[in-house]
Amino acid sequence: MRNFIKTSLALFIGLGTVALSTNALAFERQWHLGAGASYSPYINPAGVTLHGFGGGVQLVYGISDTINALAMADLSVHPATTHKGKPVDGILLAGGSLGLSYVFDILQWVPWVGATAGAYYALDPVSPGGRLALGIPFGLDYQVSRSFAVGAAGEYKLFFLDPLGAGQRFSVTLRAEYIWGY
Repeated sequence: MRNFIKTSLALFIGLGTVALSTNALAFERQWHLGAGASYSPYINPAGVTLHGFGGGVQLVYGISDTINALAMADLSVHPATTHKGKPVDGILLAGGSLGLSYVFDILQWVPWVGATAGAYYALDPVSPGGRLALGIPFGLDYQVSRSFAVGAAGEYKLFFLDPLGAGQRFSVTLRAEYIWGY
């Protein structure tokens, strides 16, 4: 009798959960192609902040309802400035990254966070050359329709392989994207 009650209770809870659940709006194998413009301060290896701007594109593929693969390419320009009365050279960073993101895709508002690794070229008068970049992108998108979304994103990126030390960039981006494949 005790096993019958436990089995009946488990069956009742399971059927109730299925009956009361609603469909999420997440889709596997969905593609997103987006572009945006950003404000991007860069902290050079000497610790001086160079304010800049940039833009980029992002291609996203939904591996599952919650995991996306992403490819990002961007460019940021950080003009020369003065720091404590001394001139500081500007820098241009261009490159791309690949990574994964976790998506909380349950409503029209879609928050996400990820991790990326990539390669960049730094056009820098002091130490030009390639850089390895590790990033943490995140964002909040609003799905206007099944085919179009707008949003805001940010990314913290750390640049390695500069002979003078690691540089850092934080980008704040306003973006739009086209969605297909649902």
